[in-house]
Parts: sequence; structure tokens; C-alpha cells
Amino acid sequence: MVYKTLEKHNSDKYYMCRIPGVIVTDKKSIICYYEGRSSSSDWADIDIVMKKSTDGGKTFSDRKILAKCREGETLNNPVMIADDGKIHFLYVSNYEKCYYCVSCDDGETFSAPREITNELCGFDSIFPWNVIALGPGHGIVCEDKRLIIPVWVANGVDKGDGHSREHHPSKAGYIESTDGGKSWHTGALFEVSEDIKNPNETSCAYIGDSKVLFNVRNESEEYLRGECVLDISSGETTDVKLNEALPDPICFAGMCSFEKDGQYTLYFSNCNPSEKTWKRREFLTVRKSTDKGKNWSDGTVIEKLSGYSDINVSADGENIYCFFERQHSSESYELDLVFCTMTPDEIK
Repeated sequence: MVYKTLEKHNSDKYYMCRIPGVIVTDKKSIICYYEGRSSSSDWADIDIVMKKSTDGGKTFSDRKILAKCREGETLNNPVMIADDGKIHFLYVSNYEKCYYCVSCDDGETFSAPREITNELCGFDSIFPWNVIALGPGHGIVCEDKRLIIPVWVANGVDKGDGHSREHHPSKAGYIESTDGGKSWHTGALFEVSEDIKNPNETSCAYIGDSKVLFNVRNESEEYLRGECVLDISSGETTDVKLNEALPDPICFAGMCSFEKDGQYTLYFSNCNPSEKTWKRREFLTVRKSTDKGKNWSDGTVIEKLSGYSDINVSADGENIYCFFERQHSSESYELDLVFCTMTPDEIK
């Protein structure tokens, strides 16, 4: 495994960089994107920034600001999709408005942001929300060229400052585009059982046969990941169920798939605390599945003290890329952003 620190805590323009996402473009470039925060708060002044590698992750470009916040504005949860020479880029402002941009030159430039909040009003009749966020992580392209991005909405109480709102109660679901990003609309909000509380940040992967697997963060007392499957041919989604093989301390986790000769291999990265430390974001573990997520390997620990992570795979499947938060210590909330390259054989 090879590690490269892309951002250090409070070392430059930003006090903290968080919420990592990673894609591999059609030109084999690696783009790492994330939030640049003025403080640790989700409601801080936050820019969306990126770094790009054209040599397989050996070196990265200087930081580039993709979306710059105005004073008192927070920009959150960036999500990208690499799609047929384009890069679709979405983010939210103040957890209430959603914007879309596109790049046609491998991430060198992006179009001016276009607000798509009104295109996502399909959730209104299902759940009265005043908070919306994407992913985070990355979105996917299905076999029918449909673009899918996980999303979560919340009906949060105002915290009293006239600006920030609680992130629960919440529901998770997805949005989609069937015309290459020209327009977006709501897909569905997932149904959950009573033991799954406040489903929110979700990752997804295409697993073939018109099926998409969603892996859902939630606040259940069991501290387990939730999973459900979407059939894009019918639009039907199974109910979210807890997976006892995937413990989680309530933290975002990354997932991706690689297809070869019609067979799909899934890769999954999340914190894997021990029974005694189930609330701690530690032991970041990368697992794989060759049966569409029915079973997962024991996995390989790549970092002891961690946090959010996203994961993706090179075009030839020979390298796995995990972009994650590394904690300095269990006593202090200080984070670096680290990029790790590994091979499939290194994942147990």
C-alpha cells in the first residue's frame, strides 16, 4: 500500500478539510474533491475544492477551488460522476439548495453552477424536508446510462441562530438523471424497518442486471450498516435492512464496483470498531464482495484512527484508491486527508 497526505490539519488556507470523494475519469485521471472548512462545524464557511492526479496517484495538482462560499454560507457534500468524457459535479448550499456543474475537459474547468433544487421537489409529498444533502462520496453510471446519486433529507429543528438546522429526523434515497445530466429528478426515499433510525449518508454501486446496491448510514442501536437494492427497470426498491457483517460507528462509508466479463466485484471502505469501542471511528477497513454484496470478506485495516472515506477503482481494476480522513489522535478532533493506493490482492 502507498499513502499520500493531500491535506494536513490547519496547515494552510483551511482550518480543516473533510468529506472526501474520489473518481477516476475516462482519461484515467484521479480527482479527489472535498470540503475546505473555516472551522470543524458542518455549518462553517466552506468551499468545495479538488486535487487531480494524472500519474495514477503518484503526484497531485495544487488545490483548486470549485465552488467558493460567500460569507456566512456553507457549501457541502460534493459528489462527482465520471461519465463518457464528462464529469458531473453536484453540491449543496446551506443544506437547502442543490447545484449542478459539468466538465468536458477532464476536470480542468467546470460550467457555471445551475440550481436544480426545484427539480428535486418530488420528495415534498413524501417527507416535509428543510435540509437536503448529497451522498457524499461519488455517484454512478448504470448500464442504461442513467446517473444516480444518493441523497438524504431531514426535517431539522432550527438551532436558534437563524442559519443552522438539525440533521434529523431524516430519510435516505436517491436522485437520478436519464438525459446525461441535463435534468435531474427524485427517485425514491427508502422504506426502513422500525429498528433503523434516521437513515442518512449513503453510498451506492451498480451490480449488474439493472440492480443498484445502496449502503446506508443510520442511527440504529445495533451500530450496523443498512442495505437495500434498486431495480432500475421497474423503479422498485427493497426495504433497508441491517447487515450484521458490517459494523459501523455511524460514519459515512465508501463503496464502488468493478466489472470484468460480466462479473462484478464490490469494494467497501468503512470504520470497523471493536465491540468495546463501537462508537469510535477507528480501524478503517477495506472489504470486497464477489457475490453482489451478499457476503463480504473480513477485509484489510488500512488506518487505525479514521473517519469518512470514499473508494474507487482504476479502469483496469489493478489498483484500488481509498481517500479518507485520518485522525491525529483519539483525544483531539484534528484530521488530515490521505490518499491510499492498494491492489486487489492486498484486500483480504
